[in-house]
Amino acid sequence: MKLFNPFAVLNQEPPVTPDEALREKNSPKVKIFNNPENIEGLYAYTPESLLNSPEIKPIIDKIRLAMSSRTEYFDKYLYPSIVQVALYVQKLPASESAAGKPSNVFGHHISVGGLLLHSLETMYFALNDSRLAFFNKGVMPKDRDSNLIASRITCGLAGLLHDIGKIDDPVIVTYTELNGQKIEHLYSCVESIPDWLSQVHSFPKEKVFCDGINQNPPVYLIKSWKNGRKDKHEIIAPFFLRSFITRGALKLIAKTSEQLLHNLMTAIDWRVLSFDYTNPRDNIIYNIWSVADKTL
Repeated sequence: MKLFNPFAVLNQEPPVTPDEALREKNSPKVKIFNNPENIEGLYAYTPESLLNSPEIKPIIDKIRLAMSSRTEYFDKYLYPSIVQVALYVQKLPASESAAGKPSNVFGHHISVGGLLLHSLETMYFALNDSRLAFFNKGVMPKDRDSNLIASRITCGLAGLLHDIGKIDDPVIVTYTELNGQKIEHLYSCVESIPDWLSQVHSFPKEKVFCDGINQNPPVYLIKSWKNGRKDKHEIIAPFFLRSFITRGALKLIAKTSEQLLHNLMTAIDWRVLSFDYTNPRDNIIYNIWSVADKTL
């Protein structure tokens, strides 16, 4: 006789809805690196699609492992920032080629998806290198563990966000049509590309993503690159901090020490505060991510 198990229902997997099954079946394998010369426009993808792509997921796994047994801190303080970066940078390259178009051949992470890839690589190397750093000079023994955790989290965030200002480097456009005329719309980096596409094309946000279900989602194009942008991304990056770092992470860093918070801000852009006041280039967070930035 089969005995009744009162916990059987609790242990069952929730049923898959028809929409979820269709989305899983049709979900494209997001290819971050492709031939940009053949692209007439770039689609927007959900952060989950980008982060689970074959090119990116292994790096996410490495970043999680770099936190050693502290994976709960990855989930709470680092992964939300990774998701937000993926939402904003989408498949933008980190820089342009000599011809003014993305290229898989020349330069520094110029391929489609290069900015996301480079940001995550730098985050990983910064976290990995932070294992060997001595953060606890002058710190009371009772505070050393929490100071070490907060300092390593700060290194990871600085590595992730060191190039976030580059979302303002390309001239990004999308087009609509009105009365038979093509209208060009220019992207501003104050919102994510999917949010902008949703507003311009009057689509619900979930309809702008290329997910295998949406029919004819809108596209955006890199029309050109802005002049005079050398190192400008470093100057504007600190103004994006609140868009990419959770309140909880900032509170953790600030609570650890005011100097650690200053080190985060000046590590991303050492021009923000005067050299005489903070000596910003001489801080351990800057030293770690700047070396990580050159690892590849």
